[in-house]
Amino acid sequence: MSRDKIKPIAVSSPTRQANTPDVPTFQELGYDGMTIQSWSGLVAPASTPKDGQKKLSDALTKVMQSESVKQRLASVGMNLPPDTSADALQALLTQDFARWADVVQRGGITFN
Repeated sequence: MSRDKIKPIAVSSPTRQANTPDVPTFQELGYDGMTIQSWSGLVAPASTPKDGQKKLSDALTKVMQSESVKQRLASVGMNLPPDTSADALQALLTQDFARWADVVQRGGITFN
């Protein structure tokens, strides 16, 4: 299907996408519960020493803030969040787990 035959109506991210700036977010259209975003992160075993965690976090933050990485991510439609720290990822995970646990519970979804 050619791209000119598809008309996006909204994006589910919290902000508009750089590659489609004229496409509003669902939130802008009045659908507050439709903010859904994918994420990527670096995780380590809980037993990783605090100084090791800090070194990993600092190194990843440095890499993620480099222009070449930002440009590459943007070229595939990924936007970096304002905060790429380990604490920010933990907050996102906590929020996501709570959100989807509620959906699973309300939907009566079970796993085999």
